[in-house]
Amino acid sequence: LLALALAAAPPGLGPSPASAHPIPESERWATVTHPGNQPYMHPDGFPIGRVDYEYQIGRTEITNAEWAEFANAYNVERPFPQGSSFYGNSIRYRNGRFVAISGQQDKPVSIRATFAARYANWLHNDKRTDIAAFESGAYDTSTFDEYWDDITPHLPGARYWLPTHDEWVKAAHFDPDRHGDNQPGYWMFPTTSDTYPLQALPWKGGETSAGTAFYLPVASYRDVQSPWGLWDSSGGQDEWTETVIEGSPWDEASGPAHGFLERQKDSVNGWDIYAPTAGLRLARNVPAPSSVLVCVLSTVALSRRRR
Repeated sequence: LLALALAAAPPGLGPSPASAHPIPESERWATVTHPGNQPYMHPDGFPIGRVDYEYQIGRTEITNAEWAEFANAYNVERPFPQGSSFYGNSIRYRNGRFVAISGQQDKPVSIRATFAARYANWLHNDKRTDIAAFESGAYDTSTFDEYWDDITPHLPGARYWLPTHDEWVKAAHFDPDRHGDNQPGYWMFPTTSDTYPLQALPWKGGETSAGTAFYLPVASYRDVQSPWGLWDSSGGQDEWTETVIEGSPWDEASGPAHGFLERQKDSVNGWDIYAPTAGLRLARNVPAPSSVLVCVLSTVALSRRRR
């Protein structure tokens, strides 16, 4: 697959769609409405996808450049543990600062769950750099099992958090107009389709990088979105959720979001006990209209998929 990808790609893999057309801040979040939606009954016998409240979820995964900013803030008061699984495989410490490797800045980061939760704490605390800003707020890190990357559910009042399994599945698959106006249902794939997406580079007509040997900048498949406007729900990195589902195929400590009606991320298991890293797509509360009027106007347009 790698040989085929390199043979098919233009020199240097060509211009990055995400780099060439940055995503405005006002379009970074999708608002997921229709609280109390019907769940999808998974073939293994448990319901998934019902959420009883409105929320927002990132349209893209967190990038290496965004993670480097967090790593530098964290490093002010408390140095990172040694090992790339803590601060990201594409992040390096050079000249006293963490930086994303050249060419990797816009690609999705892959990090440990407990530090993904600290990233949510940092955002919750408005990017302060004192120790408390990383250890409490959205999550109480004193309850974490650091070795197993076992995190507890986010605290009441959290402003940002790792999405629950149901939040992730709803944002990736549920469509309030799946079978017509106001006739809800679930798409089989997180590409607003029941057809298996084409695994190829975007400039070759591809719809996902899942199952391929390359990682691309976030939102490289600009025209392929979930019903709520999420990019890279298929492809990109496996993604952390904060939910452990006992007895399900996703019974791992805060395991990656394999919440697909058909499994269709980058690996089958998505879990390596020696390097338990995955990508990060955050959820957050819907901001008050008075403070984010521009954001609300843009996300209203994204709350219903473009037909």
